[in-house]
Amino acid sequence: MDLLACAFENADYATAFDNSGRRPVQVATKEGDELEYVPEALETTWVSEKLVKPYMDRLSSRKLLTGVAPRRSRGKAR
Repeated sequence: MDLLACAFENADYATAFDNSGRRPVQVATKEGDELEYVPEALETTWVSEKLVKPYMDRLSSRKLLTGVAPRRSRGKAR
């Protein structure tokens, strides 16, 4: 579970299910960078703590770093 957000981040498409009840319930999907989740799923601790919050934190951090990272030039290194 600790790697769930990382797995979602690296996947092009992903789906998460909560199978703690009588039947599995889809709680989140991801396509590209867009994570969609069922709002009621946030009441399930693992969905918010192991998937949604870490995924959003990682995405936010990556966007921040992308904005400040120097771009590589295509010329020769000096």
